[in-house]
Amino acid sequence: MKKTTDNNLVNFNQQRSKRIHDIHEKNLQELHNAFEKAFPLASSKKTNKKKKTKKK
Repeated sequence: MKKTTDNNLVNFNQQRSKRIHDIHEKNLQELHNAFEKAFPLASSKKTNKKKKTKKK
């Protein structure tokens, strides 16, 4: 009978760690989005770095 009750046990420390991780991840994502909105990254333009030389 004890074996069946062990299967239903919840590891509260593990569940708490998951929730805290999710909260931190959410806060980090919100901060990232705020910075991205305030300081948008300039879109990189593809430039041709090879200089074309004229044939003589």
